[in-house]
Amino acid sequence: MTTKRLERTRSLLKRLAAQFIARNVSLTGVLTTVTRVEIALSFDTATIFLSIWPREKEKEMMSLLYAARKDFWAYLSRNLKMKHMPSFRFEIDEGEKARIRIEEILQKEKK
Repeated sequence: MTTKRLERTRSLLKRLAAQFIARNVSLTGVLTTVTRVEIALSFDTATIFLSIWPREKEKEMMSLLYAARKDFWAYLSRNLKMKHMPSFRFEIDEGEKARIRIEEILQKEKK
């Protein structure tokens, strides 16, 4: 797969995942953002990285997403034309959490 095609697919999966989560998996007072999507070169798996705020709700939101995996797969099957649909995993984006923590520290030092 060419790099350009892989990037387009990642971008489309990111957009569709964000739409699915916004429409079908939500908790009151919880903001869930799709930060990035990684696809294996074999195209058999894709990992969707998320940022969830507030952090105290991460576990609850992740269990809702886990329960909605089949619905997510069906949603992608209807909205994404691919020969072989990969299996999907949802994970918390630890890099994003670290970035947010660094910003908090910098804001405290400015004061």
